[in-house]
Amino acid sequence: MIKSQFLAKQQSGPTTTSTKKTGVLVGVLFLAATFTFAIGNSLIHSYFSSSTSHKVTLIAGLFLLGCDGVAVAANGLAMRRVLRPHAPLRSQAYCILRLAECLTVVTVGVYFLTGHARWDAYVLAVYAVSGAAGLVLSSALRTSTMVPRNLSMLGLIGYPVFLVGSVLAMFNVVDVTHGAGLLALVPGGLFELLLPIWLFTRGSTSHEIGGSTMTMATLDHQSTGQAQVRSAPRHGTDASSSVRKASITAGAGLLLMSVLSGIGYLIAVKGLTVPGNATRTAEKIAAHEDLLRFGIVSLFFVAALDVVVAWALYRVFTPVSEAISKFASGLRIAYAGIFVIAISRLVGVLGVLGTNQQPSAVLGRINSFTNIWDAGLVLFGLHLLVIAYLAYRSGFVPKVLGVLLAVAGLGYMFDSLSAALTHGSSTPVSSFTFVGEFVLALWLVIFGRRVILSDSTSLDSQIVVAQ
Repeated sequence: MIKSQFLAKQQSGPTTTSTKKTGVLVGVLFLAATFTFAIGNSLIHSYFSSSTSHKVTLIAGLFLLGCDGVAVAANGLAMRRVLRPHAPLRSQAYCILRLAECLTVVTVGVYFLTGHARWDAYVLAVYAVSGAAGLVLSSALRTSTMVPRNLSMLGLIGYPVFLVGSVLAMFNVVDVTHGAGLLALVPGGLFELLLPIWLFTRGSTSHEIGGSTMTMATLDHQSTGQAQVRSAPRHGTDASSSVRKASITAGAGLLLMSVLSGIGYLIAVKGLTVPGNATRTAEKIAAHEDLLRFGIVSLFFVAALDVVVAWALYRVFTPVSEAISKFASGLRIAYAGIFVIAISRLVGVLGVLGTNQQPSAVLGRINSFTNIWDAGLVLFGLHLLVIAYLAYRSGFVPKVLGVLLAVAGLGYMFDSLSAALTHGSSTPVSSFTFVGEFVLALWLVIFGRRVILSDSTSLDSQIVVAQ
């Protein structure tokens, strides 16, 4: 179990309070850089891929790339101050590499503004610099023991793969922007999601120490007694155990749903559908009927897991408010029912294969599935908004996670309403805002099993996370 050790310094070094704030700031900057780059890159790609795209799409994409550049530069400057007492040279190197990444992004923006020529490989240059910076950061964190050893090791494993893959892609040896090559981005990307979660959590559970200026380092060893850390209350054992078990169930269910949804919808349904081309869609489905069947089964499992997750989240947030938790659970179960109705339309696709009406009937049933699902997303978005409120008020879930969940809920509701108004022609924003769900799943699995409750189950009860 991780314990906190505080190393006192009399003259220099960041205070405990400033270290906590810097940790939260770095977490925010990591997430901001990730999402602004992802959305900006998507908009730029969309602009050059469509002959009907408006120039405002390119401008918006470049603006978000600029925001990404600012975020990575600020990240480097903030971490330089924190890492300097532990790894002076690497703190400087990390800062320089992040500034170089910012400069690379700005250069790309200037290129697009002045030349307006397509250049998909620009992401490889950004990836290469980012991979080098991530490797230096992971090494410095490993030396400083400021984060759990397993987390820094994930970065030390992931970023070399990321860096080597990016360099090889420059020489057309591999492709890390499409298909199986994207796997090279997974370990480093996972590190950049887990690190902010850890920073938010530690920032919300660190203890203030008055007096002399101190630097906080988290170690896997016994506390030395240079600073006394108050232990978490050990009351409410039964309730705590229930919440911990429910957290693991909910987190594991959400992660499994992510995998099954990817297989069922992205690969089986969306992958076999050619928008606006009924004949081609019917041909692809006829040639890969087994894949569609597997996708339908996967989606039914997702609907079943929705019910399991709804129950588990109810158990997790019952100590905050049982009535509101029941309401959130009811919303998700109602959404699961609508989702099952939508999936049944896909089952109908199998029934018309080989008939005279096959092409139009196949595409019609797929569109019906999409329309019903879009309508149900209003309930799912409301569910996430309620969970966001419970998470924000809980005291044991980082408040920023509650904000991310609220953004995800609003994203789904926006998609549902815009699909109804534009007949499905709008770009889904939930493709970017969904991250709140994924971060919640990781938090529940990693940190939810450490939650300890007091005897009270009211909204004002004392709830902490075990250190």
